[in-house]
Amino acid sequence: GGSVGGFLAGAFGAFNFRKGPGRPEHSELAHREVVLFLAQRELESAFQRLVNMEMYEEARLVASQQEKLQEIVDDQLSASGDESSSGDGGEGSSEQQLDDGDMVVKILSLRTDLQRAIDGEDYVKASQVRDAILEIEGAMEERRKKQALAAEMKKEPKYNLGQCVVHWQDGWTGVICGIQQEAEKVKRKDVEAKETVEGVEMVYKYCVLPDVRYWPKAGGKDRGPCVALVREKELNAPQPPATWRSVHGEDPESFLVSHPYMYLLFYGQDGEGNYVPSKKLREKYKRERRDVYWSESGGEGGGDGGETENKGGGSGSTKDNNEQQ
Repeated sequence: GGSVGGFLAGAFGAFNFRKGPGRPEHSELAHREVVLFLAQRELESAFQRLVNMEMYEEARLVASQQEKLQEIVDDQLSASGDESSSGDGGEGSSEQQLDDGDMVVKILSLRTDLQRAIDGEDYVKASQVRDAILEIEGAMEERRKKQALAAEMKKEPKYNLGQCVVHWQDGWTGVICGIQQEAEKVKRKDVEAKETVEGVEMVYKYCVLPDVRYWPKAGGKDRGPCVALVREKELNAPQPPATWRSVHGEDPESFLVSHPYMYLLFYGQDGEGNYVPSKKLREKYKRERRDVYWSESGGEGGGDGGETENKGGGSGSTKDNNEQQ
């Protein structure tokens, strides 16, 4: 009744979202990445089948196709890498090679030289020393910015592969099938300088498979498989101790996510209701395997056993023969 609803609203308040009329925006870039990944897996399977059947000539043809496809994937990775590292610059001047302690010592020494030049009324030398101090201070500030950016790059993403998410504003649901980290230019207000300065920050974006019910339509018809590329701050998911299963488990329509790529990328749902990514998908994004089991009594727990392939309740796990996929 109402008391149960009130309890759930309080317990899972962090998971509130608007169920708006919006639909996911299809990303050709994200879709291309998923399709290339699936094509690689298909060629790997075809090659292995042909070798097992001792059809070596056909296997060589498939291997040639694999090489061409890998070149396309490498080109895409190189292009995205160049975009992410834009504005990073080179190593800089020799002062930038010094550590912070050496820089401070050098600045103190230069300030002594500056004072001596001023006392001796050698203003030409004083100007040169002043410029040298400003250059080192600028190098130190640049280094601090790079260190801050490097620290941001080490931050773990908020969401994981296979996690069920909701678009915070539009209310559509989906499953994360890819994780990207990109450098973005941002404007910040410098309180001390009383001005707006430009900087760079690392942000996570996720390739998401939206549920088929929410796909954009053209002329009343589906355009085909939709893959969205969404910024981290635009997504939401149940916060522990709440899980996708505890929030949506009694409503199959919102609990299950339907998408034609699901069975190609995931094994099934785990104890929390999230989807278990295939071994190849985890390897692509360098993510660790995480097992969460479900029992009929409603208990959940982790372990080192096989991957869970439970789609709607009950207990069960699969052996690592699935890991060959």
